This record gives sequence, C-alpha cells and structure tokens, in this order.
Amino acid sequence: MSSHYLSYFAQAGRAPGPLPRRGPPSATGGHRTSICGVGYLGQRANTTDHKTKPVNIIQWNAEGISTKKIPLTERLRKEDIDVACIQETHLNPDRRFNIRGTVLDPLGGSDHRPVKLSINLHFKPPESKTVPRWNYKKANWEKYMGLTDKYTKSLKEDSNIDRVNGKLNKALLKAAAETIPRGARKNYKPYWTEELQALEDEVTSTRQIAEESPNEQNNISLKAATARYRRNYRQAARNSWIKRTEELNLDRDGHKLWKLTKALNNEDIRSPVIGLEHEQKLVSGKQAADILVDNYEQVSNINVTKQRKAEVLSQMQTTTQKEGPPERGMNQPFLLEELENALKALTDTKAPGPDKVTPAMLTHLGDKAKCKLLNIFNNSWKSGKIPQIWKKASMVPIYKKGKDKKQASSYRPISLTSSVGKLMERMINARLTWYLERNQLICQEQAGFRPYYSTEDHVTYIAQYIEDGFQEKKTYTSCLG
Repeated sequence: MSSHYLSYFAQAGRAPGPLPRRGPPSATGGHRTSICGVGYLGQRANTTDHKTKPVNIIQWNAEGISTKKIPLTERLRKEDIDVACIQETHLNPDRRFNIRGTVLDPLGGSDHRPVKLSINLHFKPPESKTVPRWNYKKANWEKYMGLTDKYTKSLKEDSNIDRVNGKLNKALLKAAAETIPRGARKNYKPYWTEELQALEDEVTSTRQIAEESPNEQNNISLKAATARYRRNYRQAARNSWIKRTEELNLDRDGHKLWKLTKALNNEDIRSPVIGLEHEQKLVSGKQAADILVDNYEQVSNINVTKQRKAEVLSQMQTTTQKEGPPERGMNQPFLLEELENALKALTDTKAPGPDKVTPAMLTHLGDKAKCKLLNIFNNSWKSGKIPQIWKKASMVPIYKKGKDKKQASSYRPISLTSSVGKLMERMINARLTWYLERNQLICQEQAGFRPYYSTEDHVTYIAQYIEDGFQEKKTYTSCLG
C-alpha cells in the first residue's frame, strides 16, 4: 500500500470488521458530528513491516461535503489511510481528487463486478484565485473627486491617443487605490460576525478534545458548544435575511436577491475552476483557456468572399454620395452636457475591461477630470484614432446549463471591454439615435431599442388584427420570426 495511488480492495483471509458509524467518540476515531470514521485491521504495531502493519480503513459519506474535500484529503494523508470506502460514485465534479476507476472480474462466482477506485493523494487541483473587489459602500468619494482633479491636472493633449488615455487610466486607478477599500474574503457570508467565529472556534477545539480523549464529559461539552453555535448561526442568518429583504427592491434588485439567497444557503457563488477534456486528459488553467479560444475562433471565423466585400464597399460609397454632407452638428465636438448624460446612464456595478477602470470611477470624477476625459473623447472623435485598449476585451466563459462541463462548446463567451470606451459609445449612440429619429429613418414597426416604444405594443396589435379578422371574417397571413 506504499504506491502512489491508494486502492479499495478486498483481501482474502483478512475480512475487515464493521466500520465505525456515526455516534459518540470512540477508540476508532468516529464521532457524532463526523462524516467519516477510521477502522483498523489487527493490532497497532510500532513497526514499518508491511506484513505486521495494520490496514487503515476509512468509511466516507461523500454526499454533501463538497466544501470539506480539502480537509478530508489532509486527513487521508495524516491517518495513513490504506482503504477508503466511498458511498458516492459521482463525487468528482470539480476534480478535487484525481480518481481512477477500473471494473474488475466477478469475485467468488458473484454476478456483481467490483469496481477498483484509485485516489492520487498527491494530486493538487489548481486553486481558484479570489480577485479583490472594490468596496464602493465604504469609499470616500469626496476625496476621490479631489484626487482625480489633482492627478489629471498635468494631462495635456497629445497626438498619441494611447499614451494620454493610459495616463488617464493610471490617474484614476491611483486615486481609487487611496480612497476605495479593496479586498475579498473566501466563503463570505453576509451575516458572519466575530461572535460566530468565536463560537465556531469553540466547536472546533471541543471536537478535537473529544476525538483525542473520548469520554462522556467531553462528548457533552461538544454537544453544548455545537448547540450554541447552531442557535446563534440560525438567528444571525434570519436577522440578515430580514434586514436585506426589507431594503431590496424586487423590481430592480432581482440579481442581488438571488445572490443573497445562495449565500444564506451556503452555496458557492464563485465560478469553479474549468476543466476541459483534451486528448483523453483533463486540463485547466492556460491550457483550458487556449482550447476555449480555439473553439471560439472556429465559431466566429466567418468566411466573407472578396466579391461580397467589394459589394458592401460599393454600397457604402453610393449611400454616402446620395446623402451628401453630414448633418450639421453630427461631427461637432462633444459637449460636457452629452458626457454628463452618458455618465448618468452608467451602472456602477458593471465589471471593468482590460484597463481595470470601473464605471463607478467614471461617475464620481471631479469636474476638472471630466473636462480632461472630454478632451480625450473629442481628440479621438476628430482624428478618428481609437486607443488600442478600447479594442481589447477580457473573455469570460459562461457555462451553458445542462451541457457537458468538460467540453469547450458548453461555454459561451462574454466580452468585458473598457468602461471608458463604452462611455464614448453611449455618447455616439445618443447622436445617432437623435439623427435617425429626427429624419424618420427607422420604420414605425420597430419597437425594440427605441424610446417611448414597447415590444408589448406589437403583441397588442397582432391580437387586435386577429380579433378584427374573426369579426369581419377576413383572412390574415403573418410570419413570426
């Protein structure tokens, strides 16, 4: 049993006795609050001879212990386990362990085939990195506004749009680092307090004492500590739920409600490590990212012929000649009022792009910093040059529910682009929308993405047409896409 892999096996002539079940502390190491117990074959011997060394057996209830797999791995190593009896066979969704299974021949003429499972205890899955988050609730926005004005004061117009935009980003991030707290806690619970932490530590210490010195008094102390912890835990969760739900607006904060519900139910809301199948192996990290990129490239690689490109270019030139010079005001520099309107439409909680500048950092800019930002936009608008960072995106794979998690096609990508670039897009979109609506270039049947229109209007119209057809005994033909 000194091999790299541990196996579950049956050895003729050495049938193990009954394994410990849930219950009070005993000499075998099992206890009431434990999810696994350790049993031993033969007598303990202070020898390294494999012929006389006892065989250590662990009975493992794998159901519902996804958050305790790492501690269990450490226990397997510490207890020098030789045989593990695992009740669940589908316990490896996120590759916490490197498990191999082999179907063996029937034993003793039985109709059942035993399954030999091997666990590599030296396998270390890639740890998911917890990305620090900005805590906007504790931000000193007044100080932030002053610092943005101070750090952007030296910014001047430059023919190199990438250089001046990079300086702006550095100034905003520097001001944010000095005024906005940043961090992240693993397994965060919104109701967790120092009192609960002390009670949990008490349960841990009393459990350790009960395991090392199993007796009735230690067992009573463990039960009492566990009861106090559970009572306070439930009360804290209940109070947190009442407080949060009273503050939530269900019409606007649906996402926050579900996030809170998962946190209260101890569900992990963080994205798990993605493991993809490649050449009969599971890969993660950079290798998995390369596989996803190759898959997305194949899907988005549309073959456009040279003839089609020439036709589109010709149509664009013809349209430009027919329309004549652009409408007055369309190519004029952007005004501060346009920037203010675009800032009001931003959502502070949106994720940033590769430049790491968040929407909240833009909406709380100082007055002088806004003017510097407006100058960058107008410089780009006039010269037709766009900062390279605006063209880049951080790709995030999103799992498609019900699909095979080991296949790259089971993940759809979303692109996180620069918040600064998206802010300028809003300003351009406002001008284009005004121009199209003013010149009535959008057909009246289009209701999506238009102010004062609703897609429900079309449902009402078609229902009315059908009703009129029944009343007037007419036949209507429609095509729904």
